[in-house]
Amino acid sequence: MSHCLLTDTDIRGLMKSGEIKITPFEEECLTPVGYDLRVGEYGVSWKKRRLISIKDEKQITIDPGDTVLLAVREKIQVSKNVGGTIHSKVSLVSRGYSHISTTLDPGWKGEMTILISNTRSIPLTLEFEQPFCTLVLSKTKSPATKEAPEPRALSEFFKSLLKLEEKLSWRRRILNVLSKKPIILIGSILLGYGITLGAFGCFWLFLRIEINATIVSAILGSGGVLSAAIMSRF
Repeated sequence: MSHCLLTDTDIRGLMKSGEIKITPFEEECLTPVGYDLRVGEYGVSWKKRRLISIKDEKQITIDPGDTVLLAVREKIQVSKNVGGTIHSKVSLVSRGYSHISTTLDPGWKGEMTILISNTRSIPLTLEFEQPFCTLVLSKTKSPATKEAPEPRALSEFFKSLLKLEEKLSWRRRILNVLSKKPIILIGSILLGYGITLGAFGCFWLFLRIEINATIVSAILGSGGVLSAAIMSRF
């Protein structure tokens, strides 16, 4: 096969020969001139600065002016004789999604991410495993001599973001309460430390324990934990 654009027939043939691998492959995503890539398990919102589990939430909502980094559902592997370009779907662009334009290097093997933005003034939603862009493949005139960049291990990348999200969740929750519900914040602190001081007061009355730095630290720590637990209910 000489250098040319690959049709669905060509893609099927090169998949049989092993020059192209698409995992998981869906026949419905194969087009006359390419393959429709689908929304993967995770996305990162630059505006919200948070990781979204699209698989768990079944969808991802993109706010006006926001850009999200989407994991592609499929893993792609091509030989050094096959390259590609990735294009927007007109049906999505006409609804307000940004254009997509990037490349797939010959010899690529692994996972991919795609950036997409919301250009409208209303939120837009993409569902898990929804086709959102098209991979157009071509046969090269000669094999590529340069190696394709090593794909980032998306699973580990998103796991690291997820760990960061877990670390920031308490801070974000407290800031959210502080900005939107200051009365709840103050009430939670007063209630948490009030309960803690009452409990330690009872111990002191019955046991006559000596008040020292360790006891004071225990009171402060316990009050903080209890206040946070109360606040988390809101």
